[in-house]
Amino acid sequence: MEKVNSCTKDEQLLTSHEIDFTLNALGFNLSSRGYIYYRDLILLSLNFNLDEIRLIDLYSLIAQKYNKPICTIKQNIKNLFLRFDLSYFENNFKNIFGLDFNYLYTSPKNLLILILNTKI
Repeated sequence: MEKVNSCTKDEQLLTSHEIDFTLNALGFNLSSRGYIYYRDLILLSLNFNLDEIRLIDLYSLIAQKYNKPICTIKQNIKNLFLRFDLSYFENNFKNIFGLDFNYLYTSPKNLLILILNTKI
């Protein structure tokens, strides 16, 4: 994985707030451990070329950061996506991304790809 130009700290904080706003509008629980890991997953992936991102590598980096096993990180993110408010997701999806709602985007990987491609 090759790193691209990193943002300054102020730009990174702005990005973090935008991600918080977007995921909250989509019905995710901001106090969930899985949410914290997923937000870090998004922030980490912004620092790499899209073509070179492997999800397992990102999980590994987050696991190292929090000193947790990869399976714990994956399970917490999976639980986040099992427990979000689908009605919020459906109602706000088009406003945020400009696309019609599709259940395809209710998975961690597909939503991550959408967020990276649109740069909310």
